[in-house]
Amino acid sequence: MRTLDALASAHLTAAIPRLTTELSSMPEWSAYGTTVVEGSADLNIRWSLARTSLAHVLTELAIIPTDVVGPIRAWCGGPEWPERVSRILSDHDKQTRREAAAMIARLLDVESDAPRTFVHGDFGLHNILFENGRVSGLIDFDCAGIGDPAADLAPLIGSFGSARLQDIADGATVMRARVHRATLSLQVAAAADIVGDLVLRNHAIHNFRDRLAAGTLEEPDLSRPRASAAPRHPTSG
Repeated sequence: MRTLDALASAHLTAAIPRLTTELSSMPEWSAYGTTVVEGSADLNIRWSLARTSLAHVLTELAIIPTDVVGPIRAWCGGPEWPERVSRILSDHDKQTRREAAAMIARLLDVESDAPRTFVHGDFGLHNILFENGRVSGLIDFDCAGIGDPAADLAPLIGSFGSARLQDIADGATVMRARVHRATLSLQVAAAADIVGDLVLRNHAIHNFRDRLAAGTLEEPDLSRPRASAAPRHPTSG
């Protein structure tokens, strides 16, 4: 809610949800109302059609003042994220534990001297709304934070591949985006663990292990059908 409130004056070209109610909370849930954002997600949009508009939106996001949000990955544990991943993988095989720890360490290293800007945090095609091939709106700012702008390229790799992203970002940023992508399922696993959503946590771990075995942690095999969406649960966000 604080993020959406702060973004109300950001003058983004793309529409975003606007708050319409105060926060309502119960022991098992909390909720708030927003406006409806026009447009629709297009998971199969062509890169040639989307790239210019996506680049424009990313440029606008990167110049939003960084004092409107906290650090990146607060949603999955913040600085405690690596330790939480280690705990939830403790009963898994040695290779999975070793590779997960190595990939997290690599991410923390490559982003340590990267620029720090506002990032959406879940900039995948499921949260980007299009009208006539142009981005008309953005939704789901729950994962927004201050961090490496390459984090917002990472979900797009799964849809378009990293080579195409070099049309809109420099090679070093795309390289970091690949490392971000490799850890996305571990971030989801940690976030699900925090709220006790074992179904989502196990699904995310399964995704990491499958990608590790297939060699697609950083770069997807776009010749294969896309994996099914993660199961949704009211407490998973």
